[in-house]
Amino acid sequence: MYLRALRIENFRAIRKSALSFDDGTALIGENDCGITSVLDALELVLGFDEKSRRYPPWLFHRDLETGRPRGPIGIQLRFAERHAGEWSGAEYEPFEALLPAAGKRPRELWYEARVSPAGARDGEAEYRLRSPRIKARSSDPDLIGRFRRMNPVIRVPAGMLSGHGPARNWPDGREADGLKVSKEMRDLMARINRAVNTRLSGRSLDLKSDLEDGYLAAFRLIEMGTIKMGKWEAGLTRSISEIIGWRPDRKRSRNTTLLRDPDSDSERLGILLLIGALIRARPGGMAPDADPLWIIEEPEAHLHPITLTSVAMFVSLIQRQKILTTYSGDLLSAVPLSQLRRLVRHDGELHERRVRKNVLSRSELRRFHYHLRSRFPGVSFSRLWLLVEGESEFWILPQLASLMGYEFALEGISCVEFAQCGLMPPLKVARELGIQWHLLADGDDAGKAYIKAAGDFLDEDSRVTLLRHKDIERFFWEHGYSGVYERASKLSPQKLQKLTPGRIIQAAVRKTSKPYLALSIIEAIATDGSPGIPPRLEKMIESCVQLAREAPERLA
Repeated sequence: MYLRALRIENFRAIRKSALSFDDGTALIGENDCGITSVLDALELVLGFDEKSRRYPPWLFHRDLETGRPRGPIGIQLRFAERHAGEWSGAEYEPFEALLPAAGKRPRELWYEARVSPAGARDGEAEYRLRSPRIKARSSDPDLIGRFRRMNPVIRVPAGMLSGHGPARNWPDGREADGLKVSKEMRDLMARINRAVNTRLSGRSLDLKSDLEDGYLAAFRLIEMGTIKMGKWEAGLTRSISEIIGWRPDRKRSRNTTLLRDPDSDSERLGILLLIGALIRARPGGMAPDADPLWIIEEPEAHLHPITLTSVAMFVSLIQRQKILTTYSGDLLSAVPLSQLRRLVRHDGELHERRVRKNVLSRSELRRFHYHLRSRFPGVSFSRLWLLVEGESEFWILPQLASLMGYEFALEGISCVEFAQCGLMPPLKVARELGIQWHLLADGDDAGKAYIKAAGDFLDEDSRVTLLRHKDIERFFWEHGYSGVYERASKLSPQKLQKLTPGRIIQAAVRKTSKPYLALSIIEAIATDGSPGIPPRLEKMIESCVQLAREAPERLA
């Protein structure tokens, strides 16, 4: 089944939220935005045993003044067919009474949990399944249990890929319903974990041998999936085969089809890290008809970038729904823009922002990805984009802010060069993702055109600053810093007297570079007795800092 949407009320840090999901979804946000609460809610209602579905008092969202719960916890998961008629198979027959007849559009099935602060014994929730299109619902424990088994969560917390995260263990390897995993399968799991742990700990005496042993153990697990085994084992081995890229031939148990052969130790290590995380997350296996939801949290934790790239590649092979959380710009830049969800929490309400379909043309999407996402992968995490035309502004403005006592990185401000990309793509993406922005434009015809183009996106005049000079170099020349360019030009006093400011600035750029001149301007401004920061830029930086600090409230 495909999780299309999630609604949460009064759960932990979240008073209210409504989130949407794709086949692959990347959740980003600041540390206190509530992403962990979202993932905990998913794991709680789709948990594999009764103990994991308790609702202790601290899970209720509370009023800050009274300290009392604001109301009952409500969690609603909206599942849908990926395509019309998908749920017509035999495995979905138990839910037939809850579903309308298959038609031209995908059907939905909603799974809901509700628990009041003074609710059922020991914080138990009331669960039910219902259809939004027909008045049918069920609270049958057996049916709900089957629904959970068909939709398990494979949660890989931060660090688990590298062996640092928590493992989920059950006595004797038993699942909640008492089904036991065979000794052979547990031994193979141990071989995989041993290969991963010796590699990561640096204790490996023979890296290739250890990787090969773990790899062979993984293949043996896949082969076990083609012969008679417990149903929970079969579900787990199927997930392993998806990671490794092999598809066993059910007619001939020894024959397999390789979708992609890992040709380096880094790729093999990436496979084993992912399989090891799966085993630690689901040591008791899964039902054979399970359609697991993968939740992978901060996979970059403790991993070298090469290994992370390998893991990410094999994650992409998993033909299941996936939710990713990350603080890695490089990893995020590989995620399609449409799958990105930017979460901001204000006053307990969790807001989702995403780039809707067809907002950007194909050309705009390509330019935005090439010139911004791939070159500056961290910009999606920013609170505010300071849109600038060229290289000089990119170097100068953060340093000017430092002289004023502000650090752009700490304020969540990124300077974004848009000249190559064009102004429209970053403006559209900023509006869609709820990122604040400010435009600094030169005083030439192109700059005036940029200001005019930004008019449709303006909600207040404080979002634009137009320099009254051709470019920022001429701007600083006219504000008392002509000497910086004259010295950098290496021209004689006689030639300087004959040339216009524009020609002198051009000579200075040819002799040095724009980054060099930018740093020279900063040094000159910081010198005692200098004219200081031009008031126009000082006012702009103050405005940007204010916008960035108000970002959560403005999004709400």
